[in-house]
Amino acid sequence: MQLVSGASDGCVEAGCRLIDAGVAELPGVFAPGGSDFVGFAVGMVAKGQLLPRRDLMVEGDVIIALPSSGLHCNGFSLVRAIIRAAGLEYSQAAPFDPTRSLGEALLPPTRIYAKAVLALARAGLLKGAAQVARGGLEHGFDTVLPPRLSAQLHADTWELPAVLRWLAGVGKVPCQELISTFNCGLGMVLVVPAAVQEQALALLAQLHEEPVVVGHLA
Repeated sequence: MQLVSGASDGCVEAGCRLIDAGVAELPGVFAPGGSDFVGFAVGMVAKGQLLPRRDLMVEGDVIIALPSSGLHCNGFSLVRAIIRAAGLEYSQAAPFDPTRSLGEALLPPTRIYAKAVLALARAGLLKGAAQVARGGLEHGFDTVLPPRLSAQLHADTWELPAVLRWLAGVGKVPCQELISTFNCGLGMVLVVPAAVQEQALALLAQLHEEPVVVGHLA
């Protein structure tokens, strides 16, 4: 029931419908009590509204970030190695958040940004958007920017989450590996024209987001 409830909550948050579900038994594949839960989403967009709009991107365009809720879906091989080396149990209190177990603190649900991104796109304020996932923050813009431009981020504009500060310290994770593995606290990055920066920030705030201007294109 927790899985069904979680999937339902995710659909509501994303503004989509759960249209089908199925169960398959795979004897010999999973250990007793084990399971695998998989889902996907399909969307539709008019050809003229496809993102990113690389042809419209110019130097000086602003990068707005929406915070992540935690590690999201990346870096857990490294996380498990750090936990093993530190001799910690997932059931014990998290060293960086004693109000939760270590397991709970490492696995908050990944945020869904669909409503915020759609609102900006429908308002004509968005040139590109990317969820920071595979490849960490270092490669978060790989599928968004044209080769002639790069993202210039200012690390002093946001705070590295406590979980990542702790992992970096305990695991002695170099800065380069940190940014190439984790989202570093930024779950979604948005490219908007500098002229509409304040309008975009105001719209995101109306949607109860906490947007941060973290850089620009150069």
